[in-house]
Amino acid sequence: MFAKLAGLSWSLSVALTFVIRLVTLWFATLVGVVGLLVVRRVIGEPLAEPVEAAAAEAQAWTGPEP
Repeated sequence: MFAKLAGLSWSLSVALTFVIRLVTLWFATLVGVVGLLVVRRVIGEPLAEPVEAAAAEAQAWTGPEP
């Protein structure tokens, strides 16, 4: 497409397309990492062992009061 629009050679067009795709990939990765950090700051860290924590709560529960 760069060859038609900008009059660039085929090899330069391919290289430019490849560089643009790599930059786009890393930009999206950076946006995802920043988003993950923001979400973790807003809602906090996840439980380390959710299954074991639930099992410990179930064992500690004695049932309804009589």
